Amino acid sequence: MREALGSQAVTQGAERGCARPGKRLTTCRLACERPAIFGAPPSFSMPLLLRFLPAASLLALALSCQQKPAEITAPTPPVAPAPPAAPVATAPTVAQRFSPIISGYWVSTEYLDEVARTRSPKKASDSFPDGPVAIFIKPVLATADSIQADAVYNMHEGGEITVLFRAGRELNSVQVKLSEGDNTTSDLVYHISPTDTTLTIVSRETKQIKRLTYRRALRANGKTDLRNGVENALNRILIVGSYTGTDSLGHPVRARFSADGQIIGLPFTTYLVLADFISPSIGNELIFDSDAKSRKELAAVFGRDTLRLYTIHETVFYAATSTDSVRVDSAYNFRRGRLRYQLVRVKQP
Repeated sequence: MREALGSQAVTQGAERGCARPGKRLTTCRLACERPAIFGAPPSFSMPLLLRFLPAASLLALALSCQQKPAEITAPTPPVAPAPPAAPVATAPTVAQRFSPIISGYWVSTEYLDEVARTRSPKKASDSFPDGPVAIFIKPVLATADSIQADAVYNMHEGGEITVLFRAGRELNSVQVKLSEGDNTTSDLVYHISPTDTTLTIVSRETKQIKRLTYRRALRANGKTDLRNGVENALNRILIVGSYTGTDSLGHPVRARFSADGQIIGLPFTTYLVLADFISPSIGNELIFDSDAKSRKELAAVFGRDTLRLYTIHETVFYAATSTDSVRVDSAYNFRRGRLRYQLVRVKQP
């Protein structure tokens, strides 16, 4: 019976075009056979079967037949963020270039050389330059276009010069006005050597060019008194060091003089080399504790390796017009008294 049914199904399938000569029956055959087995009417066809398939299944089937295999591409590497833009370098201002070099206390090279040669500030006072003896230039901000610098003339009269942060005629120079209301400018030139830094004022006020050179005594240190630089320079030339010796009674003495005016070993705390000789004086002096009640002035002889200090005797002569209530000084007479200290410099090994 099965064989008869199978034969009949094959015959019916062949009639519907399902079987092909030499072809194996596939799903198409099964689809043709099932209606025959269950008694489906001979008019059953493939389009009728498709009505019962879900629409989504049909769409998926169609796409799977038409789409090409997806191309596999390598993942795109992440893009590194761009580095921040470098700050734009700006050229330093004239004040930025010059202020660190020219700020500080400056003393006339001509004057200091004469002090060293004669061992006498009194004699060197005859060689003051035709201009400032000392200058103090304060540090300035980068945006500054000028600064008023303190100046001292003949170690007594004060004044100011104006440093203009504008390029001068000379190499490594800025402009400077030497007096208030000056319509002409000079050059302030710096020169750096392996051992020293110097400033030179190049003046062209007349047909002849004049040059005044200054040596730095101290860098700017927060103090504003111009005499700090002058005192330091004189101290280093004449007296700084350690000494041994005796006092007027023959007692042994050990003393040390520092560049900043401090003293150890004598009955004083500070000392000052006299440099202003406008007022009457005996000449070369050391003034001890100048701002205290214990102030003492002693005549000084500055040797190469020795220091001698003497008592000062002062005599005042009064003018003939003087009265008991008003005395007019007419002259002073100074002379040395006894030797108070005789000191010899201790040479460093």
